Amino acid sequence: MTQVEIQANTAARALPGIEGAIRNPDNPAHFMTARPIGARLRAWWRKTLLCDTFAALQVVEVGHIVYPPRLYVPLDHIRPRVTAGPIRTTCPLKGHARYLSLGEEEIGWTYETFDFAAVLAGHAAFWDSHLTVELSPPPATKP
Repeated sequence: MTQVEIQANTAARALPGIEGAIRNPDNPAHFMTARPIGARLRAWWRKTLLCDTFAALQVVEVGHIVYPPRLYVPLDHIRPRVTAGPIRTTCPLKGHARYLSLGEEEIGWTYETFDFAAVLAGHAAFWDSHLTVELSPPPATKP
């Protein structure tokens, strides 16, 4: 077992009651949290603005490793036309993934979620390779 796998197993055992954790029913040690980021997110792929949204989620997943946090944005907040390609994979926690392209370049993915992971339905995440993200606070609310 690698050091990262040991850390993930330790975290899963030590943190069984993480508030709002979504767990794989077949493997409760495989779980994620998905929370609103509470900020404005603007994301670019190379120089193309992908989205400008206040509705992004941060997803943290623990499985056989602790995965880097990912930002998911509503599909209907993505400005350029992206298309789903023919390749599909399955995550036992989130569902069936479809990979998204901007022109000929694969830029991210979305899930046809399992019922227990429905918080990610209608959302997409992007590969890090050419992604630039800008976060800024939400506008102040007046009392």
